[in-house]
Amino acid sequence: MLLQYLREARNRKGLTREQLAATIQVDVQSIKRLEVGIGNVPTLVATMVALDLHLAGVGHAASLPQQLRAARIRRKWSLPDLGKRAGLSPATIAAVEGGQGTVASALKMLRALAPDARPRQPSTRAFWALDPLTERDVRFTPPEFLERVYTAFGIPDLDPCGHAQSPVLAGRKITLADGGDGLTDDWSGDFAYVNPPFSGLLRWLRRAEDQVRCGNVRKVVALVPARLDAPYYHTTLRHHADIWILRGRLSFGTLSGKGNQAPFALMVVMFGVTEHEIDAFTKTVPGAWFAPRRERPDHWPSIA
Repeated sequence: MLLQYLREARNRKGLTREQLAATIQVDVQSIKRLEVGIGNVPTLVATMVALDLHLAGVGHAASLPQQLRAARIRRKWSLPDLGKRAGLSPATIAAVEGGQGTVASALKMLRALAPDARPRQPSTRAFWALDPLTERDVRFTPPEFLERVYTAFGIPDLDPCGHAQSPVLAGRKITLADGGDGLTDDWSGDFAYVNPPFSGLLRWLRRAEDQVRCGNVRKVVALVPARLDAPYYHTTLRHHADIWILRGRLSFGTLSGKGNQAPFALMVVMFGVTEHEIDAFTKTVPGAWFAPRRERPDHWPSIA
């Protein structure tokens, strides 16, 4: 049950096992083992967070171990009561509820407590509600915001997430309509501006980081949702990029021509930019740093 949901969530995110492993800072073998029910609860919890996978029908809590405990308490079962039903010792159950123990034990508890558990459906708010089927991933950066980008960083050489109706000025656009794919086609030029499909946010940020790292572009400026709960931001991205959290919300353009205000906070992720460019941008765009910039090393640390 849960193992199937993990695989489905990873595929829905478009992540390979290698990419997921890099996101939560484990080796790929840990992901392979997890998907067949082997491993530890901390890895399971980190994976569920990275995949935005939360179960309904278990208990009201932030993480799976906390949900299991809530479900047991709701049923008024003691640790020994659940132990008899799940074939586990009370000590093992207490360990899982505390965020430790094995995946196998957590699965036994889940089967006993919530055999009908299922993935919680994502909020329709995440799709911005205009026409979620056709416009979910088509949102255009407001021209007034682009003007501030151009003033600070110059006109982009590349828009790897290009669209025929996008107002972004770029020397080259990679568009799906022309058979291109910014996630696989090589980037080029000095400056790439990225306003990616938000459903594949982490894939695009990893791609941007990779293209700067390998020298295909010197700098990347990306406008993305500030979804800072993902481990990737805390363990990797904040050490490689300058992250400016925007104050207030932006109203994006749509295929219909109507403005659509973002229902969440936004941030600008910058790779390879200069101090002068940063100063020019942050003087005109209100916001705050995700982390003190002095913590960012001058070299590129290796990614496990």
